Amino acid sequence: MRARTGLRLVDAAARLDMSTSALHRLETGETLANVHVVRSMMDLYDHYSPNLLDLVRTSRSQGWWRAYGVFDDYIGWETDAAQMCEVATTRIPDLLQVDDYARATGSDGRALSVLKARQSRLTVLRLNVVISEAVITHDVPGVDLRAQIAHLSRQSELSTVAIRVLPAAETARMQPTPLRLLDYPHPDPCVAFVDSALGRTQTDELRDTVAVRRTFESIAAAAMTPRETRDFLSRINR
Repeated sequence: MRARTGLRLVDAAARLDMSTSALHRLETGETLANVHVVRSMMDLYDHYSPNLLDLVRTSRSQGWWRAYGVFDDYIGWETDAAQMCEVATTRIPDLLQVDDYARATGSDGRALSVLKARQSRLTVLRLNVVISEAVITHDVPGVDLRAQIAHLSRQSELSTVAIRVLPAAETARMQPTPLRLLDYPHPDPCVAFVDSALGRTQTDELRDTVAVRRTFESIAAAAMTPRETRDFLSRINR
């Protein structure tokens, strides 16, 4: 579609609010597009193709991650999301892990390939995450903690990523549980995932997702700001 318009890759990427590398990966099939991105491309290129949208939907329904032997259908929900809010109290969020950390916490070769594909969406997925201080400072066997912290610092500079650290005292006071809230372009409802000792609960009921959002907002309000977090990460990694 882009070739018909005469737009250069760099110009199209800028107008789609993407990096040139992210758009290149979509065009070459290295990463899987979602319906919302394809619609934006159609608007930009003034070319509507319902058949292409159907093809994108079909590829999504088949679950690209299953080809890697990974059968967690949460990935499908995440793949189509426009924004994710997350509270991480037990480990570094998946989308912010370096390879060594991912391996040390259970991602084998195939799962790591899926994880890297998920992480590539940080150019289009808005990530708003709160991480407990103890998660960042806790040594994980086989992991260069300094490299992981440096990676968090770099990712925090992305325009699509906001990282907040919840101080140890606030973590002890609030006792937060891990949660994720996925937002989609209107009119699709948001979906919440909350972890507990009984497992993961998933809901798209408005009453429940509103409650989860309020919980996230209260935890985020008690955490360091993104700027304070960057200063904190720099200070502990000297």
